[in-house]
Amino acid sequence: MKSRCCLLLSCAFALALATPALAAWTPLLPGWTVHEFPLAVDHIALTGPWSGVTLDPVSGDCFFLGSLSPDNSDFAIFRVSRTGQVQTIANLASPTGRPVFDPVHRVLFAPSAWNEIQRLGENGEALPPLTVGAPGPLAVGPDGELYSMTLSSFSPSGLRLVRYDSGTAAWVPSLDLPAFSPASPGTGVLPNQIVFDASGKLFFCYGAGNWRVDAAATTFVGGWLLMGPLAVGPGFLFNSLVFYDPTSNGGASPTMFATSPDHRVQMGVAVPPDGSVLFFDQANNDGGGCSLVVFTMGPTPGIRRSWGSVKGLGR
Repeated sequence: MKSRCCLLLSCAFALALATPALAAWTPLLPGWTVHEFPLAVDHIALTGPWSGVTLDPVSGDCFFLGSLSPDNSDFAIFRVSRTGQVQTIANLASPTGRPVFDPVHRVLFAPSAWNEIQRLGENGEALPPLTVGAPGPLAVGPDGELYSMTLSSFSPSGLRLVRYDSGTAAWVPSLDLPAFSPASPGTGVLPNQIVFDASGKLFFCYGAGNWRVDAAATTFVGGWLLMGPLAVGPGFLFNSLVFYDPTSNGGASPTMFATSPDHRVQMGVAVPPDGSVLFFDQANNDGGGCSLVVFTMGPTPGIRRSWGSVKGLGR
């Protein structure tokens, strides 16, 4: 009875915060199953520019930035397998943003203080850093190039996509984003995150909205009051446990994953090429109980919970 009440309260809370586009929200996604793997990490970076994970699409492993101390000191890069095995691969001094992984060149990029980007091999070995820092959030495109976002008074939207040129060791213009409306949260603010899909199309999270960049337009895909980690998969955009249609103009109502009421803090999400969703969360706000939650389509043997059982809790 207690777990049923927790689930219903969680749903009621989410609905109370929903925008009008979320009126048809449902926590049930038929056909999906979920398996949770507790992680042997007690404290990881939850908020600010550190939130998020980056995926190695070849191995299916994820990398994330974290700390083993409650005050978020002594940062390290952790590697997590699809079965929840955690490996500390390197210590990281003074991080300023979440790392991203280049699957083409097998390199981790980690923004840090002193206006540089640290470079690590996939097993944590130190490589020569990039001596010029990123102007905004980082992303690696399907072409293996490193991108960021910067403010620009010459861009119609005030935002410019830039690419790191290894030959000149500088950020060079790649694309001036078309103007978009509503341009929340306003002039002079960089996006929270940027991601590319497999075709190279750019998406970004700006304020409480998700946006898609086309040749002549920046299109609103959908928004949610509680914006979280952003990822794009085959046929969907995923943010804060919510699925969006990446081809839409914001008119379609998204659907949402249901997770245990004990797991409410969203730390990161990644989408492997097989279309599954890897979700990292934490049991509460004081740094305890980190888990890897793997959502897969279709029946999976040994699954702890299924969408049928979740539906049964709400009856």
